[in-house]
Amino acid sequence: MTEFDSDDPEALYRLASGLIDIEALNMEEDEWEGDAYRFLLKAAMLGHSDAQYHLGKFYYYEIGQRFTRDIIGTAVEWLKKSADQGNVRAMMMLSSIYRDGRYVQRSDVTARDYLLKAVESDPSDPDIQYDIGHEYHNGIIIKRNLAKAASWLRKAAEQGHADAQYELGDLLLQNTESMQGQRKAAKWLKRAAEQGHEMAQATLGLLYGYGIGVEQSHDEAAEWFRRAAEQGDPFGMIYLGAMYDQGILYDPNPYGKASEWYERAAEQGEGCILTMLAEMYDFGKIDVVDSYEKAIYWYTRAAALDDGKAIATLSHVKVLKDR
Repeated sequence: MTEFDSDDPEALYRLASGLIDIEALNMEEDEWEGDAYRFLLKAAMLGHSDAQYHLGKFYYYEIGQRFTRDIIGTAVEWLKKSADQGNVRAMMMLSSIYRDGRYVQRSDVTARDYLLKAVESDPSDPDIQYDIGHEYHNGIIIKRNLAKAASWLRKAAEQGHADAQYELGDLLLQNTESMQGQRKAAKWLKRAAEQGHEMAQATLGLLYGYGIGVEQSHDEAAEWFRRAAEQGDPFGMIYLGAMYDQGILYDPNPYGKASEWYERAAEQGEGCILTMLAEMYDFGKIDVVDSYEKAIYWYTRAAALDDGKAIATLSHVKVLKDR
């Protein structure tokens, strides 16, 4: 135990922060032990709002690991204490907790109230701007309003918020048919993509593939699909596979390359690709020794997701086998 005795909440919080690395303080690591927790708890009890916020966050994210869900009441209590002192991170987390309804009674009204309080407290914070814009876009806890959504998302996007850049680009893309609107959408999607946002990368690949808002370029499309795919985005994998499948990208074994990316997407749980993958083995696009077994495997997985075509094929499995 570290020898330290103080009733100064700021000193206690700083000491706790020094004992917990930054990732742990942000709940991304499991490093809460001994003195770190003791000093943080004491700082929170002495009224330090950041300590109260991090303590509440700690309890919430450790449910199922260190604590049972009974700790949720304590977590919410600390977050509310912090929010009552004006801590906008606590307000945003409370909004998320009540919107999610995982451990508490879901309340869209409470979620909305905390979010609006956060916006009122710090309207220049890009995370808050993104959250309010996202909610206006979705229309779940706040009445849908695309103009307000675009306004708030743009504010966050202009501050470099990648999620806001992606969502603003997607919003513009889905709600404009003009070339100018499509160019604006592409601009925001590219900014997000350049920051490593995989969904933006996959979407930007589509824009280059079809020449929407940008000059058509299969090379650019493939590059953005590849970037998304290499980050684990299943749609990037599917689109990249399709470019090999359709002969847009050259490879000595294009169908093999396509199936490689399709299979990676399928293993990510993308059911939409399963029957297509099965048919590549079934119809001889990919000719390997166990083509039949692979076809049956992918048809079976598709059928388990109620894919009618796969179910019909499996019902005539004898015909399939005798081809």
